[in-house]
Amino acid sequence: MGFPLSMTNQTEQIGFVLISKWFYRVIPALVISLASQCILAQDLTATNTRVRMVPPGSAVSAVFVDLTSQHDDAVIGVESPAAVKVEMHLSAMQGGIMQMRKIEQIPLPAGATVSLEPGGLHLMLIGLVRDLHLGETIALRLRLRSGKSVTITARVSKIMPAMGRKIDVHGKH
Repeated sequence: MGFPLSMTNQTEQIGFVLISKWFYRVIPALVISLASQCILAQDLTATNTRVRMVPPGSAVSAVFVDLTSQHDDAVIGVESPAAVKVEMHLSAMQGGIMQMRKIEQIPLPAGATVSLEPGGLHLMLIGLVRDLHLGETIALRLRLRSGKSVTITARVSKIMPAMGRKIDVHGKH
């Protein structure tokens, strides 16, 4: 005649069954959730990020970057702890003079790379909170029309201005 399982063994078996059921339900959901976050983070890629090094005491600098979005979207705002505010700008020739204008958004067509570069689209760091040093990185948070936010970093670099152009930095902002 066999002896019934002890109460301890029954409790251990019940506990194992409950943990197994929990594990097989929760872990796949967690993996799917984490994978979707990785996919969301890869919806927008930023490459060739850099900040123009400026002389000590300067109030402004510029950020340049190549942005590629997997979906139609737009940058609608930018913040950085390095500046009081960040504005999106477009430089364009008008009457033989390069003029810089504030814009409300930077369109990001699906699959295309949008280059923010000297003499074109760029981000302006306005009201630098401290001097920028060659080689350091600063963080920028891009707010997208889709409701997502993406944080990127940019390294302070020596960047030449757009060549051969008169630049009117006091144009209409």
